[in-house]
Amino acid sequence: MAITLQTQFSKKCGLPNFSSISASASVEVELHDLDAIPSEIEKLYHVLQSSVDSQLAEHVGFIPDEHYGIADAQRPGPNGNGHSGHSSNGNHNRGSNGSHNTNGAFQCSEKQRTLILDLQKQLGLSDADLDEHSHQLFSKPVRQLNKLSASGLITALLEMAGKSNGRNGSRNGHRTQANGGGR
Repeated sequence: MAITLQTQFSKKCGLPNFSSISASASVEVELHDLDAIPSEIEKLYHVLQSSVDSQLAEHVGFIPDEHYGIADAQRPGPNGNGHSGHSSNGNHNRGSNGSHNTNGAFQCSEKQRTLILDLQKQLGLSDADLDEHSHQLFSKPVRQLNKLSASGLITALLEMAGKSNGRNGSRNGHRTQANGGGR
């Protein structure tokens, strides 16, 4: 009786600026001896691991630098002043979300900016109050938050809005009884 043995090795490695690279390999072999399974798995695992590791080491490919995805206006230009020379006012927003610039605009997505400002208005927060919340969470003003940090601030503001609407932060507006309620 033939036994089919499948072995797989997969690895994912983090790269700078929230990038990653991964590789995997698998092999299927047929065995006729049950006693050979442990040694065959060990041998195949090491072969697959070595193959995957060497591919990752040799073929990393493009790794974005800290400026990747930032509009041209943010990159140092030929004159070294931070502007590429394409615009007289420096308000260049050709990036994928058009939201990263030095003129005080938000660095998160437009939808995130809108939601943050709506929540600010709903909660009656001043710009200074909003920046204070941002500083407490991320040690930077709200306009300097990237998409991930802005998402965290939005979550915190939504929790505040839920509490101010009388829901005390409970999910879906349902309150639970302190005595267990018998649900």
